[in-house]
Amino acid sequence: MKKKPITEAERRAKAEAEAEKKRVRLAAKRAAAEQKALQHAKLIYESMWQQFSEDWKKGKSVAYSNLLSNLTRWASDLVPIYMTAKEHMGLISEATEHAKTAGQGQHEDPRSLVSAWLRGEDDLSRIPLEKAVA
Repeated sequence: MKKKPITEAERRAKAEAEAEKKRVRLAAKRAAAEQKALQHAKLIYESMWQQFSEDWKKGKSVAYSNLLSNLTRWASDLVPIYMTAKEHMGLISEATEHAKTAGQGQHEDPRSLVSAWLRGEDDLSRIPLEKAVA
């Protein structure tokens, strides 16, 4: 038995159906990749703030300095997936300002450092040498 040749309209419909299947597969693959990237960015963002919380115990200057370092290190993973470039730059600017203002307290009077240590407010073993000598 001979097969009936397909018409041009049938061939076109079949090609369009195949193309639509391919588009659906690619869209699903793209959506899965975006979801994976979003989860990765979320993990990074949560880890940065968890580290910030731990660093806060060591000092405000250390916390903001490490946050600034992490924000710049992970920028390509966070932007534009987790936040916009404008939001990211805002966080960097804010962290920079806080790191600067926290670092200004490093040139305290040695008498105030010792009195804070005697009151139990500061632990001199954690103060950088330049700060204790100043």
